[in-house]
Amino acid sequence: VMGVGAFPEYWGIDLAYVLIFGLILFVLPGTIPSICVGGVLLALQMIVGFINEALIGMSGIVFSFSMLNLAKEVGGVFTTNFVNWYFLVGMVLFFGCVLTGMILLQVKVKTPKLNYTRNVVTLLLATVLAVGGISTTLFAVAFSSFNEAAKSEEGLIDYNDDAYLYRTQFISAKALRKFGTYGFYSVQVSNTFRNLFSSASKKMDEQTLAKIDEYFAKGQMSADAYGENIYTGSLNGKNLVVIVIESGDWYAINQEYTPTLYSIAKQGIIFSNYYARDKTNHSEAMSILGSYPGSSSGVAVSQLTNSTMSFTLPNILSDLGYTANYFHANEESFYDRNITHGDDGVYGFDNAYFLENMFALECWDKDGEYVKEQFYDFDKDAKVIQEYFSEYTHKDEGTDAFYTLHMTLSSHGHYEDLVNEGDYPFADFSDERYYDSDWSQEKKLAEQKKLQKEFSEEVVVKGFEKYYNIIDRFATQGISPEKSIVFSEDAQKMDEEDAETLYLRYKRYQAGMMDLDEGLNSLIYD
Repeated sequence: VMGVGAFPEYWGIDLAYVLIFGLILFVLPGTIPSICVGGVLLALQMIVGFINEALIGMSGIVFSFSMLNLAKEVGGVFTTNFVNWYFLVGMVLFFGCVLTGMILLQVKVKTPKLNYTRNVVTLLLATVLAVGGISTTLFAVAFSSFNEAAKSEEGLIDYNDDAYLYRTQFISAKALRKFGTYGFYSVQVSNTFRNLFSSASKKMDEQTLAKIDEYFAKGQMSADAYGENIYTGSLNGKNLVVIVIESGDWYAINQEYTPTLYSIAKQGIIFSNYYARDKTNHSEAMSILGSYPGSSSGVAVSQLTNSTMSFTLPNILSDLGYTANYFHANEESFYDRNITHGDDGVYGFDNAYFLENMFALECWDKDGEYVKEQFYDFDKDAKVIQEYFSEYTHKDEGTDAFYTLHMTLSSHGHYEDLVNEGDYPFADFSDERYYDSDWSQEKKLAEQKKLQKEFSEEVVVKGFEKYYNIIDRFATQGISPEKSIVFSEDAQKMDEEDAETLYLRYKRYQAGMMDLDEGLNSLIYD
């Protein structure tokens, strides 16, 4: 159901744990404890499976214990559209059948109370040894068959080394697919306890951070890796704007709907070879740190405070006489940005702007009251740039240039608005879902206005109507054929309803990118 296959690649690891848990149930004294423990184990696996199915659908990741500190963030963006109700009902029915079956066996098949005679103890001991031996063998066979990366692969060694993946689980969905539910979460438990209680692990973290600080303090990384070239120093002293596009993808940059982004891409330098597809906090952290966060939940703030962070882009540019500004139209506590990005935060930004201090945005009413009710009440990226242009290009006294990083929001979900509320602006008067064929043109126009008003009231993400008015088909003028919209064979065979759903989701996403394009156009002209 999750799309990761029926069996893990190294199924022996998962089967070994299944046998171990089965053994525990077998040796428990009495059937009632076995039913209770078995029920709890099955319930936990079902809950994790349900969460993972939603997470994979949302962002291609699976649940890990380090994500528990992101409960607020996940709760803020979660909607019922992420729930696979069929999967949930199926699991609940399955759980009910299993539990009922175990209870009926207990009631119908009466067995005498177990007496721990010599023969019974011998049987239990033999069972433990047999299952333990089989499990150990399964582990050994699985571990010995792990794929090993060739040394010639250099930078890709970590990605192709299954032993490294098993230990670190740095690509969570890949680890689950290879090692199975029990194989994955047993390592999660082991790593969590080791990090909590191992003094050696803490000492190693301190040593690693010290080495990183020493390495970056030398400032030789770029020169060592790439040497001098025609671009070295070409932007020295220039103002710099970095825009990290939330959920950005190449196919949404096109001549029809995002002409500003399209022109920048066509006239500039494109770095189009990449390996990672990451969540917001990973991608943003990489644009600031210049390195990939080790934690599966992003950057652990508690660890960051132990480092001088001299190697962040804001700190490097500040040392070169720049003023470092940050903008994000979200609450500052989201992903602990108040600690990392905020004024005097560990990342090194001189000025940081969030919803809490951008009073010109729509989340504040005319009386100065904060009126944002939910995560998807987006304050648009175009509005941020247009209302805060002077802050966007601000240079502190004594500095020569500005560096501004803008983390966008408009292209973030929720992508189901048009699917749920209809294809705004309801321009197809032949669509019998909205208009009767025998209506007059005047009545159809009146109905269109009524539908548009209802749409604006019911839609989750508001304020994109002007973009929906423009988008009437998939974009075709991408920056290159391989970065344009390409339909797979499966997509070409979609029935009419599924094809429309695909288009309406695209339309919502494209509208978010159009909002950024409008803001970027304003910035360039200003």
